[in-house]
This record gives sequence, structure tokens and C-alpha cells, in this order.
Amino acid sequence: SIAVPGQTVGVASFSGTVVAAEGARSLGAGSVVTLTREEVRWNDQTRSRFSTITAANGGFSFNGIPAGTYLVCAARPETEDYVDYCAWTLTPPRVVLRAGTATANFRIALEKGVRVDVAVEDPDGVLRNYSAARKRALLKVHVTSNAVPPNAMQFSKATLGRMEYSLTVPRRAAMRVAAIIEEGADLARAGEPPGLAKRSEAEELVLPPGLERRAVVFRLHAKKK
Repeated sequence: SIAVPGQTVGVASFSGTVVAAEGARSLGAGSVVTLTREEVRWNDQTRSRFSTITAANGGFSFNGIPAGTYLVCAARPETEDYVDYCAWTLTPPRVVLRAGTATANFRIALEKGVRVDVAVEDPDGVLRNYSAARKRALLKVHVTSNAVPPNAMQFSKATLGRMEYSLTVPRRAAMRVAAIIEEGADLARAGEPPGLAKRSEAEELVLPPGLERRAVVFRLHAKKK
């Protein structure tokens, strides 16, 4: 559990369990549960965000939280392929915590998603050459959906020949993955020759029922002179 020091007036407590959406079984220890105040005035001196980690039974508790309305989020370790509870929804659950009261038995159900493995290959050393010339080049990989907020990953290391990133996306949403290079380097789909290089490349992700993993590969090429 988590307690807020120095808070004695106008506080509440909140507790519950993180479970799997399939079967409603407890997910055990390791879930990160976060409360974020829905509205905080610019001169509000109280803290606006609180986090804790679930115990072995999947339970969590917050004590001494300032009263107010909070958004409730939960996430599992990335290796477990559960969808981040708040990264992919416009309407996270809300809870109203009233001063002097205890809200208990709140259940957060996390669903299994599809693991998307994004690989970016750099056979021509595009990013490495930028680094050698002391120029800034940033590779950005974006995974977005029209139905949910964007989840963006950024690769900033310029010395690697191959960069990989994985994330879990909801099964019900159609996704689009795109790779973009800043400051002029070009990008092509894997297998295309350098002469067909493009500024950026995108691919629609088809996520049929039963799919567990989906791989996407992009390849960087130096500009054709």
C-alpha cells in the first residue's frame, strides 16, 4: 500500500485487485496501479498522481489520498502481453474518493493483446554516419489507431545496426505503424533498393482473431546521390 505523509484532513483510502479479463483470475504481484487526479488547479499544492505495485494476491491499496476524482490505470510488465490499461483508451475508469471514506473491492481487468515486434535495419549506417558527423538524427516509430490515443516509441541511439522494439496493442483496434527519420535521411520498406528509398514508410496492421504476434520490418537507406 501507499500512504501520503503529512496529509491528515480531507483524505480517503482506495483498494482493489488487478485481474485478467479472461476468467477474472488475479494477476498476482507486479502490476503498477496509478491514480491521477482528473482536474488539478494550477495553484493546487497537493500531489496529483500516486502509484503502487500489487502484492502477491493481486491486491493494491492507497491510504491518505487527497479527496477528489481520479483516473485509475494499471499495467503489467511488457513481457506478459497485457494491454496497458490507459495507453490505449480515451475513457479510463474514474473513481470519486470522498474525504473520510474508504473505497474497497475495486477491480481492474486487464486484457491480453497482440505483441507487435518492430525492427528497423540500418545496413548503410545512416544513423551511425549522422553520429560520426556530429549531426542529430532521430528515428521515430509510431504505432497509432483512429480509435485510441497514439502510442509512440522513439529510438535515439545512432550506433546500432538494427533496432528492435515490442509493444502490446489491443486486439479489437486496427493499427498503423510508421517509421520516420528526422533531418533528411530516407526510409524504405525492407527489401527495396536504395534508389526507391522514401522519407517515411507506414504499414497497416491486420490483427485477426487468434493472432498473438505480428512483425514489422523497416530498412534505412542512404540518400541516392
